[in-house]
Amino acid sequence: MLNHYKPELIAIDGKSINSTVTHCHDAEQNFVSLVSFFGHQSHLVLQLGTLENSKQSEIHQVQALLSLFQVEKAIFTLDALHTQKKQ
Repeated sequence: MLNHYKPELIAIDGKSINSTVTHCHDAEQNFVSLVSFFGHQSHLVLQLGTLENSKQSEIHQVQALLSLFQVEKAIFTLDALHTQKKQ
């Protein structure tokens, strides 16, 4: 018997909010970003987080949100940024 249950397809991405940029001409810019988990089947944002780039990276925010995210089966798509090895 075939299992017809399809896993949720979830796109994870971060976007900076342009109006929050400070020190735009300096090497140490600061801005706020949103990280969202978007469900392709439901067409809904399933998880949302914010980060300030001078205090936290997108990698750490995504890892924190994933630890809280509860789903039985899912296929995630993320930027290559999230394929780093622990050192």
